[in-house]
Amino acid sequence: MGYSIRLRPSSDSLRSGVVTASLMEAMLIGSGWHPSLFRAEMSALCRSRPWRLGPRTLIIESDDELLERLSRSASVDEYLSPFGLTSEADSLEVALAAWLSDSPFGAPAGRSIAVRWSKRGGGVDGVSGKRLAHTCGGNLSDQGWMIDLDDPDEELLICLDGTSGHVIWGRRALRELPRAGWTDRVPTERPFFRPVSLDPRLARLALNLVDIGEAEPLCDPMSGTGGVVMEGCMLGISMLGVDLDEEMVEGARANLDWLDESGESESEAILLHGDATDLKALLESEGMRVSGFVFDPPYGRNAWKSDDAWTLFTDVLASCRCSPGISAGSELACFLPWPPGLHGIDEAVTDSLGDVHGRPWTSVADAFESSGWRILSRHAVPVHGSLARLLVHAQAF
Repeated sequence: MGYSIRLRPSSDSLRSGVVTASLMEAMLIGSGWHPSLFRAEMSALCRSRPWRLGPRTLIIESDDELLERLSRSASVDEYLSPFGLTSEADSLEVALAAWLSDSPFGAPAGRSIAVRWSKRGGGVDGVSGKRLAHTCGGNLSDQGWMIDLDDPDEELLICLDGTSGHVIWGRRALRELPRAGWTDRVPTERPFFRPVSLDPRLARLALNLVDIGEAEPLCDPMSGTGGVVMEGCMLGISMLGVDLDEEMVEGARANLDWLDESGESESEAILLHGDATDLKALLESEGMRVSGFVFDPPYGRNAWKSDDAWTLFTDVLASCRCSPGISAGSELACFLPWPPGLHGIDEAVTDSLGDVHGRPWTSVADAFESSGWRILSRHAVPVHGSLARLLVHAQAF
């Protein structure tokens, strides 16, 4: 059974058989690292709310610029367009053969193709990815395609997604993961390093949540070794970093010079020595405006029990809201220490359980609200056995 769908098909229609997407739709498959952050990042990059098939599988409305936007992603594994899917294993091979007969890749005309398969969430019972790939390869060869597993012109991916109970297939549009090469930029590889430095993946994801393409730079008001600023530069975002520690400012400059030498920086950054609790005065003295904030407060686990550290954080929240360029709708993302194991990674945090190392979450939420920031979402991010981070995404009101 096959039929066309528009965006956001009903769950009943998906369960009833084979779905063949329209050309204006695509399937996104996320990494297993953090499904809830994958969905949040895709909502931001796709500029619309995707339809959720499973924790790591989303149907989105595609456009000509989507592939370029996805090249910024910290969490996407696959972008399939066109695609099909089914939850009926008995008719799977027939459905795939029918889909391929519509020539979703265009005319072969001497072109080459590879058929890949992957298994996620334990796969789908009774379905062999290897067998499906072999069968599809035979069908494509009969159509005139040359099978080339090393350097093909096109790739067909078959994904056995146990998290949603569907077999998904489609033309593979991402031939390389956007995060390829990130291990070369982990904090320990930079000229200037401190143990509290933020991982590039988390920095980029937070930037993608906040960046709205404004002319004014995004600001990290507690920039430390410059990890957030560096990732912003790689994304082509105009960046401003501020830190009260002159050693950190000079170290961040060394890291930015190192990034420039690699040829991976796409935009300029400004680093200032200044007080994050009085950004208004600092920015006005420099004649600058900002469009939003991404930061990771440089506090150790025990520091959050200090009244001084807590006051500093709340003062920074208020300072950000009063900064030149910030108005209703401006956004902020920051990281807070969080109890490990309290929440999983499949879903965003929605309850009031947990504390920020001794401070009830309700007090933290009140601090955001009283500073003029409305929390949009929260995501628990495991770090190690005794610590997690909470990524908070907020909007000015």
